[in-house]
Amino acid sequence: MSRRKAWGVVTAGALAAVLGTVGVASASSTAESAGPEPGMATFEGKLIDLRKGWGEARVCDVYSARDVRCFRTAGQAADGRGAGLASDLGGIEDCPDGWLCIWAGGNHNGNMAKTQDDKPVDLANIGMRYNVGSWANKQGDSGGLVLTGNSTHEIRPGEQVPNGRQIGSRAEKFFG
Repeated sequence: MSRRKAWGVVTAGALAAVLGTVGVASASSTAESAGPEPGMATFEGKLIDLRKGWGEARVCDVYSARDVRCFRTAGQAADGRGAGLASDLGGIEDCPDGWLCIWAGGNHNGNMAKTQDDKPVDLANIGMRYNVGSWANKQGDSGGLVLTGNSTHEIRPGEQVPNGRQIGSRAEKFFG
């Protein structure tokens, strides 16, 4: 093989290696920016799978299907950054202004998920499909529940429903 041809093979190989490395870095950067798969949430620095249960988490802030942050108490989650109330008040007071909140239990008790996102999030991914017992909307805009059959139950600003099991047992998604 001539020197010129050998140099071309080495140069092409080096270029392919560099481009391959750049391609891999780009792919992993894209994957990281997309966040964990739906159903996964952060809780005390770890990932938990909400589809398998909430463990010790009691409140989850749902920013999108791939950005869910859970906390042990509503006080920790009050402002969506893990800081907030010094103690838990319990009930409707756990839902801060600017959020649409849903609870697994009636009377605004049990595990609570809250959102401000107007894109519907699948409740199966947060372990609450067909299991919404109560809700409150403390936003300025309507939110809602997407029910079986793709109908929507509107939750108007200021609406607080302590016993919504009849509707919540058909809830598949929620949005703020």
